[in-house]
Amino acid sequence: MTARSRWIGSAVGMLLSCWPALAGSIAGRLLDAAGQPIAGAKVQWLPHRDDDQTALDRTSGRDPAPLGEISTDAQGRFRAVLDRPGAVSLRILAPGHPSIRLAGPYDPADETALEDLAAEDSDPVVAVKKNATTPSPACRPTMPPASMTH
Repeated sequence: MTARSRWIGSAVGMLLSCWPALAGSIAGRLLDAAGQPIAGAKVQWLPHRDDDQTALDRTSGRDPAPLGEISTDAQGRFRAVLDRPGAVSLRILAPGHPSIRLAGPYDPADETALEDLAAEDSDPVVAVKKNATTPSPACRPTMPPASMTH
């Protein structure tokens, strides 16, 4: 072995030792209450927070910024590649459904396969118009029968 090949081998070894380890991932599938896939839902991963930190965030109205975000595909599947150190938790936002929080912690060095996640249906939101001149049929007040009034 020549001095040049030893030097090249040493340089390659140093570069490889500085290269980050392969990232882990979290994969899963999001379904609605009927078992149908939900496409286009946002899947965010956030720094893991313990119960006390989460309670403090909620009471102060803070929400940690996501470290990354992807969307579910047509089959409701997702795979989040975790390329930063530190445990994470997941937040899933699907239109028409309440958000889902998975506290974890999920280790970025692991390959995590989640079971199918079921999103509950939200109750429809009733919109109220301010300064409306005609009441909406859904918001029409009802009066008790005359026999019930004194």
